[in-house]
Amino acid sequence: MNVRGPLNAPSRTLLLPAAALLAVTVLVALRAGSVADTGGIGLQNAGPGTTAGLAVARFANYLALTATAGFLLLAAVLLPATPRLSTLGVAATRRAGIAAAMWAASALTLFAFGLSNVSARPLPEALAPDLLARFATGRFGALTLAQAALAMVVCVIAIAARTPAAASAGLAIGALGALAPALWGHAGSTQTLRLVAVASDVVHLLGVATWLGGLIALLWLASRHRDQDLGIPVRRFSRLAGWAVAALAVTGVMTTLLHVGAAEQLLDTTWGRLVLLKSALFAALMWFAQTQRRRALPALAGPSRKPRAFRTLAVAEVGLMLVALGTATTMANGAPAEVEAANRISSVVTTLGDGQLNVTLDPAEVGSNEFHVYVLDDAGRQRPDAADAEATLTSGSNEVTAELFVAGPGHWTTPALTLPAPGDWQLRITALLDGEPATATATITVR
Repeated sequence: MNVRGPLNAPSRTLLLPAAALLAVTVLVALRAGSVADTGGIGLQNAGPGTTAGLAVARFANYLALTATAGFLLLAAVLLPATPRLSTLGVAATRRAGIAAAMWAASALTLFAFGLSNVSARPLPEALAPDLLARFATGRFGALTLAQAALAMVVCVIAIAARTPAAASAGLAIGALGALAPALWGHAGSTQTLRLVAVASDVVHLLGVATWLGGLIALLWLASRHRDQDLGIPVRRFSRLAGWAVAALAVTGVMTTLLHVGAAEQLLDTTWGRLVLLKSALFAALMWFAQTQRRRALPALAGPSRKPRAFRTLAVAEVGLMLVALGTATTMANGAPAEVEAANRISSVVTTLGDGQLNVTLDPAEVGSNEFHVYVLDDAGRQRPDAADAEATLTSGSNEVTAELFVAGPGHWTTPALTLPAPGDWQLRITALLDGEPATATATITVR
């Protein structure tokens, strides 16, 4: 068994792809950012390099945190208990140290791309001292720097660890790192039940770290040390994984309830569809986990101790989990379903008679839209005396007449208003108020 140093072949297997991933991210971002068009009319942005960099750095951050936890878990909990770490345990903690170093690097990379994104400047321009200082005191900047510092502490502890207690200490400190993504993400910015949302996110990430990280460490053990008896580590991991699965199921439901405002948002928002994809991946992972229990554990416990079934199923599980992790990264980079649904609605408010007119168009895109017209008095209450509303939308040569249905006092709707082209549409609405005709015009934007 070769454990001469932290850069032997198994370590390079972990370190080199991770280093290459971060290097490519930075190079692509620098190239794309250097040609980004941040001028002109409209909102400035830092360019596609920053968008890609944020996504890849966030994925690398999750993965490095998970790998760190997995190798420390192997050394501290899964391997047979001894007063001092075995040679194999020391090798596992060294891998944890390498993973923790990559975790710190990914946090710093995330800081840089976050600064570029917030300042709407390509990465080289964003790294100005005044911008760095201001961003470091904000929530996202401070948390990424704190996570990087914590990861380096874990790195030092892991590399120096020679006892299960030291590995456990590194594992406990590393678990604090799960607070950062919860606090800088959607949970930390939610306006309702924030404490519940943050706690749910932390438990969810710890569940992922236990399940995926443990599998990564066991696969390393099974592939690099084929003479090692996997029976004890896999059985111990199986019990932990059961709790992790339960935690992921509960917190996944909680997060969905917190960020999906209505059932239809699961289908008609990007975030909602990603929730369904993650649910499908979770169901598939549950099947693999049950198959592991039925096939792999008995094979490892038998006299022949054949690890082939475990390795095959574990590779499939890790592959699916990486897809799920990528899906979670995409969700973290996007807006929650209820925010996405609210932002896509185009609404206008204008005067009508001595009151006001409120019009909404959902999703305000080419194709079918839900159209609502509200006639209100000067106090903002729906007018029961309003009648015979008519609405016409015009854009260039396109003219669409809305077929309005009465939905309540002073409220009309068209469930499926088809608009054929994007752009600014001129809206003209007439209604009878106290028997007298009144007209209002406005402009509504269609994407």
